[in-house]
Amino acid sequence: MSSTHSAPPALLPGQTLIIAAVGDIIPHDTIQQNVVVHPDRFGHLWWPLLPILTGADITYGNLETPLALGVLGSGLIVAGDRQTYDGHVFTGYPTFNAPPALATALKAAGFAVVSTANNHAMDRHSIGVDRTIAVLRNAGIGLTGTRPAAAGPGWRWETVVERKGMRVAWLACTYGSNVSPDDHPQVLNCFTDRSVVMRTLRDLAARPTVDVVVFTPHFGDEYIGAPNAAQRSLAREAAEAGANIVIGNHPHVPQPWELYTTADGRGVPIAYSLGNFVSNQKPLKTRASVVLLFAVSRDTSGRARVHGAGYLPILTHRHETAEAPHVPGEPPAWITATFAQPGLAEGAQVHALLRERLGGAALLTPEEAMAATRGRHHLPALSAVPPADPQNRTAVLARATEPTWAPYEGPLVADDRPLAPEGATGLTVDAPFTAPPEGPTLLIVRRDGQLTRHQDDQAPASAGSASTRFGP
Repeated sequence: MSSTHSAPPALLPGQTLIIAAVGDIIPHDTIQQNVVVHPDRFGHLWWPLLPILTGADITYGNLETPLALGVLGSGLIVAGDRQTYDGHVFTGYPTFNAPPALATALKAAGFAVVSTANNHAMDRHSIGVDRTIAVLRNAGIGLTGTRPAAAGPGWRWETVVERKGMRVAWLACTYGSNVSPDDHPQVLNCFTDRSVVMRTLRDLAARPTVDVVVFTPHFGDEYIGAPNAAQRSLAREAAEAGANIVIGNHPHVPQPWELYTTADGRGVPIAYSLGNFVSNQKPLKTRASVVLLFAVSRDTSGRARVHGAGYLPILTHRHETAEAPHVPGEPPAWITATFAQPGLAEGAQVHALLRERLGGAALLTPEEAMAATRGRHHLPALSAVPPADPQNRTAVLARATEPTWAPYEGPLVADDRPLAPEGATGLTVDAPFTAPPEGPTLLIVRRDGQLTRHQDDQAPASAGSASTRFGP
């Protein structure tokens, strides 16, 4: 498609805007208990990454919790002004609520904007949404995807952040909320409000006062390492509507990214899931994540253009120590998002997982990432992002660990389209399938002439054929 479009205008020398993006910020009970006793409070959760978070011109994250002082999980308001974890007002899973001090800490760490549209947005009901918005505004952090209960018809779902003379619009939405109903409604839904989402994106892209549009949907299957058909459809439709960058979250594990070429020839990077930035989830795949960096500059036509992208592997590290508060059922530990060091065992596994899902061409070292945020290093060109498969058949790459395999009997479909029978010529491997009618996401792999399946996101390194396409 891109060959039918002329080359874009040359970039102007001068200032480059750097956008940093991280994944889910999830204050589980253990994290909130840590904050009560740690001298650095919330700041200890990400202190190794501060040079990058504060160095970027705009830093974004997905805030997966309300910040609702004095509100119980039932939505009832209680008296008192307690500002720390108590297991009643402030709680972790399954209904989150964190102290407003989290917003202050995020601001100090360089965060300029957060998504508040996610499945935990209503964990403190309508009043919780209102109080969260007020806390973030008071902290000076932009938010997108939720609105006050009393919002009038002129309320805008997006927020716009201006840096270096460039205005970046952010729009978030979610597949749904764990606590319902959303009576007012206060949370933008990616699917039931799809027409609103696309209309807003088109409006932002056409607005002369907006230079870049970033779309941040909360979608996908939890703990699955590949995007599903609904994710791909929504993200690509958003790109066609005018989004310049798409950054997804919710699966709690990193998923692949792709460079999607729109009908008008724009290259739009789509990252389907960044995984968890900070959480107390323990499997390594839920502790592996990235800091994405994007470079934006103006070209000779005066338009801003996203022209560079890179990712820094990070890891949520658990440092077990008696100094941390004791939590029943697990050893006491400090939890910190830090660099995934390839010379250490867990760091090496994180690097391997991310190379498989994101490729290696855009991988950054900590030194390169820090230099990029300070204008001393050029990010890789967008062409370093793997190109999108135009037929919506995103490959699932072989993984590093060996799972338990079982033969798969029955018909196969991909993106709701029937495939050839199991023994048909031309059917190859390493692609996500679904067993009809409403089966789970499956990984189908041909090994020694036999099709096998696995219902997680792990596949063996010796998965047989290296092909990632099927059909004639």
